[in-house]
Amino acid sequence: MRRLAFLLRPGWIALILVVIAFTYLCFMVLAPWQLGKNSRTSRQNQQIEYSLNTAPVPLKTLLPRQDSSAPDAQWRRVTATGHYLPDVFGAGTAASRGFRSGF
Repeated sequence: MRRLAFLLRPGWIALILVVIAFTYLCFMVLAPWQLGKNSRTSRQNQQIEYSLNTAPVPLKTLLPRQDSSAPDAQWRRVTATGHYLPDVFGAGTAASRGFRSGF
């Protein structure tokens, strides 16, 4: 027991408390964050794989209203039909940059 008596000095006690606190934080904060990141990545990969293996669907079937959302169909391929309004600038039109077109 005398050989370990130096561990009772204030510096060693502080170091032991810091190591215990760091270990606690690793298990309680960092580990769940990493596990959650893995499940989100797996879900996203499954959505992409499903999208690649299914045919595109009309946009109105996934988003019936303009303000609706479909988080489960985030990577789903869709088709859209309509007509182009050249006088109205929209998010999907090409913006002119000098003599080159870009988005």
